[in-house]
Amino acid sequence: MSSRLFRSALLVCIGVLIGQYNSTTQINCSENTDVSSSNKSVHQIRRSNTLSEEEAPILLDIPKSTKEVVINVGTSIDPILPAPEMGPCAKCIAVEPIVGHNIQQHKQLSVVHAAVSEKAGVVSMNVYNNGAESSSLAKPSASQYWNANTGRGDGRTIIVPVITLTSLISAVPNSTQISLLKTDMQGFDFVAIREAGSILKKRVRHIMTEVWMNDHYTYHANNDLCRDFLPFMTQLGYDIANVKESSRSVTYKQSPEQIRAHCEKQLRDTPVRPGVIESAGLDERDAYWVRKDSIGMNFPDCPNIKKLTKTFTAEEYATCG
Repeated sequence: MSSRLFRSALLVCIGVLIGQYNSTTQINCSENTDVSSSNKSVHQIRRSNTLSEEEAPILLDIPKSTKEVVINVGTSIDPILPAPEMGPCAKCIAVEPIVGHNIQQHKQLSVVHAAVSEKAGVVSMNVYNNGAESSSLAKPSASQYWNANTGRGDGRTIIVPVITLTSLISAVPNSTQISLLKTDMQGFDFVAIREAGSILKKRVRHIMTEVWMNDHYTYHANNDLCRDFLPFMTQLGYDIANVKESSRSVTYKQSPEQIRAHCEKQLRDTPVRPGVIESAGLDERDAYWVRKDSIGMNFPDCPNIKKLTKTFTAEEYATCG
């Protein structure tokens, strides 16, 4: 089998991850895969026609009627959906490596069953908490109620495929606007964002990331707002819009000025990053980032699938092609 044919076969198999498949779909990804016949059975992929075959990214076959997509990495079983004002043809690409097969089906949703990190491959992922909702590529910083219950399987590992954020963003045609990227990656948010770098700035207006505050480490990873995110995102060309901490029905917010003042004080008081073990703890919040050329635009208000109130009719969905 030629190397080019084998590479094409591999891409067909990757297409399964980004397609509209349920957990029972079976595709043979061996070296003998018949690419010509398999192409009819997967969510179609195509190459950009602006570069050579070797250089061009593999593009998702997104309908022309889909003008906007949102990407949600680390969804557990409750991904976001496009904001209602984006219309019935907008799509969400959800990325969930462990429990993606339990996500409710929806016409505007496709699920990628993979983890995201700085390098593509196959890794062992650590499973924690009820419904595996705190599973991570990293180990916890300390033994706590959410990660130490062996009776429910905390600490076991599951082998999962890994993709990069760059490859996912590059797969969305340039004609489709990526209006929001949301990440909740249990300590690997900064790793994924940093890997994407310049393509993130080029393609994504609004970003929402889980961050850690006050040098508290949930896992063995670097994901601090002040030490990691704020310097990198500022240099990349994003402004911090706000930081929210949701606790039951109360939402705590910080203004951009308060955030910068907080970070200046944190780095002044503790100029050297402390060790993970000595700073183990839980202080997680959501940071909202806006690309500088999009300041003043409304941040997309994308509902979670479990809290969905606005639905479109079959006639409206039929217009999407």
